[in-house]
Amino acid sequence: MKQIILMLLCYIYLLADKDNNSNNFLFLDGEVRGGFISDENKNISTLAIGGNLGVTTNKYKNTSARFVLYTTNHLLDKNENELFLNQDNQNYYIIGEAYIESKLFNTTLKVGRQQVDTPYIDSDDVGMIPNRFEGLTSINKSIDDVALMLFYLNRWSGVGAVIKDRFSSIQDDGEYILAVAVIYEKLHNTTLEAWHYKMSDEDYLYLLTKYENHNSKLEIQYTKQGDKKIAYGANARFDFGNLDLRFAYNVVDGVVSDGFGGGPFFTSVEAHTIADIVNQEALLISGEYEIDLFDFSITNVWFLDGENQTDYLSAYKYNDNIDSYLIYSDRYKDGTTLKFVSSYKF
Repeated sequence: MKQIILMLLCYIYLLADKDNNSNNFLFLDGEVRGGFISDENKNISTLAIGGNLGVTTNKYKNTSARFVLYTTNHLLDKNENELFLNQDNQNYYIIGEAYIESKLFNTTLKVGRQQVDTPYIDSDDVGMIPNRFEGLTSINKSIDDVALMLFYLNRWSGVGAVIKDRFSSIQDDGEYILAVAVIYEKLHNTTLEAWHYKMSDEDYLYLLTKYENHNSKLEIQYTKQGDKKIAYGANARFDFGNLDLRFAYNVVDGVVSDGFGGGPFFTSVEAHTIADIVNQEALLISGEYEIDLFDFSITNVWFLDGENQTDYLSAYKYNDNIDSYLIYSDRYKDGTTLKFVSSYKF
C-alpha cells in the first residue's frame, strides 16, 4: 500500500506541474458529521464529531487519483461504542481512500483503497467511519445494458472490521477475496444480478431479480454459502404518493453470514438480521410517510428465533448537502437504542 500511496503522490505532482497555469487540477470535497448514540442494554452513550476530507485530481488521459482522510473524535463519553470509535474505544483517523482510477475503452479500473458496495462486501455507513476496502475493482460495459464486474480485495477497515483504525486482512487467514458479477438490465423494468465470491473456506453465490415501475418494486433474492447454507426471500414496496409501504420475508436453511458489511437481506434492521442463527425466519412490515423535507417511518420485524425489533425513524434532508436522522430501536427484552446523526457535505 505504501507503494500505491507514493505512486498517487507522484501522479498528483505531475498533474500539478503539467497544469501549473490552471487553478482547478485538484478538487476538494468533504463532510462534517456529528452523532449521538445511547444503548440501554449496555448502559452506554457516546457523543462524537468527525467526518472526512477528500482530494480528487482532474483527469489526465482518462486517469485520476483520489485521497480521503476520515476521522472520528468523542466529545462526551466513550463507553465501548464501536459504531463511533475504534476497537480500543478511542478516537482515530485513517486514509480510507487512496486510489488511481483509469478508464480504457469501456472498462473502468480502480487500484487502491476505495469504497465498495456489493451484496456481501459493502460500506455499511451506520456510524462515523464506514467500511473501506483495499484492492482492485473493474467494471466493463462493452455490452449494452450489461455490466461485468471483478473485485480483488485483500484488506479492509472501518465500522465492520475487527481492526477499525487501520487496514488489515479481510479474511482471518490473510487471504484475499475474489468476486465476479454480471448485472443485466435489458429486460423491461427488470434487473437481473448474479454474484460469486471466492473465499478461503467457502464460496458465496447471490442471485437477485428486481422489477420496478413508477409506483412499485418487487425483488426476489437467493443465496448459497458453501454447500448447505441457503437463504432466500422476497421484498415488495408500494408507493401511494407521500406514503410508502414495504413487506419483506426471509427464510434460512442452516446458518448464513452477513459477509463484510451490513449484509444483503431484505429483513435486516438497525440491530438485527437473519444471520448467525440456525434456520431463522423473519417477516418485515414497514410504512414511510414523506412531508416536505421530513421522512417518518416505522419498521417492525418478527424473527422466528430471538427478539423482534421495531425501528422508529425520523429523517430531515434540507438539500443534497445537509441531512439528519434520528432512529429509536426497540429490541424488547434486548433493550433500546437511540441514535442521532447529522451531516454537512461540501
